[in-house]
Amino acid sequence: MIAPHKEPVPEHWKDALVLLLAHGSETTPSAARLVKDHASALASRSLFADVRAVFLRDTPHPREVIEQAPNRDIYIIPFMISEGYSIDILIPAALGLTGTLTERISETGRRRIHVCHSIGTHDHITGQIVTMINTIIMDNDLNPQQTSTLITAHGTGRHPDNNHRATWLADHIATSCDVRDSHAVFLEEPPRIPEWPSLVTQDNVIAVPYLMTTGSHATSDVPQELGLSPDTPGFQQSLQTGRTFGPCTIGERKLWYAPVVGNMESIPDVAIDRVRDWDRENND
Repeated sequence: MIAPHKEPVPEHWKDALVLLLAHGSETTPSAARLVKDHASALASRSLFADVRAVFLRDTPHPREVIEQAPNRDIYIIPFMISEGYSIDILIPAALGLTGTLTERISETGRRRIHVCHSIGTHDHITGQIVTMINTIIMDNDLNPQQTSTLITAHGTGRHPDNNHRATWLADHIATSCDVRDSHAVFLEEPPRIPEWPSLVTQDNVIAVPYLMTTGSHATSDVPQELGLSPDTPGFQQSLQTGRTFGPCTIGERKLWYAPVVGNMESIPDVAIDRVRDWDRENND
């Protein structure tokens, strides 16, 4: 868990609305459960006036929630893995925002809409991924130097930062976990996920779905491109309950499929930290 902050809770938080903003999915609506659960856990801390989970592909649309909210301060925390296309382009366009701070005057008064850093880029998330990989190695009595890791990410040619974070994480894992090699592979740009057998050097492979929710990418697209059938008995249950699945045999290799990032119990603490980050970076 993240260490508790020593500084007092800012007075304006008591009247603020916090929105955990995710993409949402038309094909796998159950993926919203993780976001809603974390929003409920954050709301139970009673630090803010209100906390809600909102989705770009669901109703009510986040723009409507913002327009109808009575709160002067609204913090948007992207429940997303990177800070590329979604943060710089998609969210501002969808919500009509002008940057990290958008001020509006409406019938209900003055609004200050703050866009925070994403959940997935927090240092604590990186540390938790390292811990998860080391735990898989220990629980299965694997030799790290006989183990390869894969960061399986979405990727997009529309913004370079999307793949840079995954590539950086793969390099970080190579040293933090003492594994033989570590690679980032992508759904929508090279190196693509089906290329993984030619990239890894070891027969033990840990695949980390570098995704926030159990949407169609995590439950179907990524496993299929790895060579793992989504219908394998126990696979979907493991994914939904946040447990590692494996080992499963693919070719001559044994592969473990880790939980998605959004299953981490510490996400409400990360969300609080993201609000503090915004205040610290913009109010000094």
